[in-house]
Amino acid sequence: MRVHLIFPPHFPADIPYLSLPALAAYTEHDIVCHDVNLALWHILLSEDYLSDKVTHEIAQKGEKAKKILKSEEAFDIFKYIEAIISVETVLNALSEGFPVTIGWREYHVDPALYDIKSLAAHIQKGYIDAFGEPFETYCLDNIVRESPDLIGFSIVVPHQLVPSMEMAQTIKKDLPDTRIVFGGPYMTHLSVFNDAVQYLLQYCDLITVFEGEKSLAYVLEHKRDTPLNKVPNSIYWDAGIKKTDLHFIDSADMPLPQYDCLPLDQYLAPRLVLPYLTSRGCYWHGCRFCPLHFSFGNGFRELPVERVVQDIKKLKSKYNLEYISFVDLSLNPERALNISEALLREGITINMKANMRFEQGLDTTFFKVLRGAGFRVLSFGMESYNNRVLQAMNKGTTQQTIKKTLEASTQNDIWNNLYFMTGFPTETEEEIKNTQKFITENPHLIGTADHTL
Repeated sequence: MRVHLIFPPHFPADIPYLSLPALAAYTEHDIVCHDVNLALWHILLSEDYLSDKVTHEIAQKGEKAKKILKSEEAFDIFKYIEAIISVETVLNALSEGFPVTIGWREYHVDPALYDIKSLAAHIQKGYIDAFGEPFETYCLDNIVRESPDLIGFSIVVPHQLVPSMEMAQTIKKDLPDTRIVFGGPYMTHLSVFNDAVQYLLQYCDLITVFEGEKSLAYVLEHKRDTPLNKVPNSIYWDAGIKKTDLHFIDSADMPLPQYDCLPLDQYLAPRLVLPYLTSRGCYWHGCRFCPLHFSFGNGFRELPVERVVQDIKKLKSKYNLEYISFVDLSLNPERALNISEALLREGITINMKANMRFEQGLDTTFFKVLRGAGFRVLSFGMESYNNRVLQAMNKGTTQQTIKKTLEASTQNDIWNNLYFMTGFPTETEEEIKNTQKFITENPHLIGTADHTL
């Protein structure tokens, strides 16, 4: 059975995303993976593609931006900013005339198209963003020439929905008998809205929810004529919306991702960074604004620390890897400490990044061990610097803990990245200003900060 998996735009293209390598590794069957997101970034920023679509000056900006992002120049903050501004200039020019505007990180849809029904109606008339035409011209042949029996889309964030619908519609014109599957975390979130599911099923035969490994394995085992009502973790249309039973994998069954299915030398970064997941779910899973742990569906599951260390050892040896990004929703501090101590015992040196919560007791001794093992960047979800708001969010931390943690981390030369938000229900203007004041007055503690409304 011929199966192709697609990672669609719009998503950052500096490191691989984990979904396709993880799915490909879960089965012994040959799976063809297409990082279409990465391919289209290269196309949209190439001078050849841009030559008859924008001015010569803008076309040159795109090509130069790619070269900077792929070279040592990207480590120069001013060069990096120059590249990002150039990318934004190119994408803004390409978005003219479309109801969707593309940016380096952003994907803005006209408010008139916010609901799935409106999106579906407009896409049926033609492309509504700058990704559709280059996909059909440059990427489609690589997919349809092998006439796959099944094509799966990994849709992680809302920005990927419109391109996936456009691409699926284009593929179906050439391959009407090929089954198309939409899966990924964003599909899991949308699955609770029957109206959205109804219109998405115009573009695909099946929607998989929660973990896609079980769904893919069942289809591969039972071949292309698998009845849709037998595929676990899925939603399909049969005179109405139908849902099948849910199945989840044990942490012991999580294989080392098959990164070789992707073109690792083409990502827009000066060094190869591989994502790695040591757990599924969130050990805290209590923040009142966060739906991310819902994507995993079956509680919190971890790989043994010994397995994590051996995986890192294998990746370092196979790819001569220098950088790894833990993409766990949050790396438990005790677990981070155990991994660090195990790496130090094994004599494994590698640069690491992870997401972490503000917990009591994370002192200089704790961060000294992490820094010694190779942790260079930690991202913390601060959200607010107000005890009342933190309590309303059920963050389980305080202003005092936040500041002490950042001080201890900074003392050990770890780069702190903060996520914060404004507009949480009941949050006052004074509380918003207090958060902003803390960030602006503590540049020595905060390397970078990401804001969400």
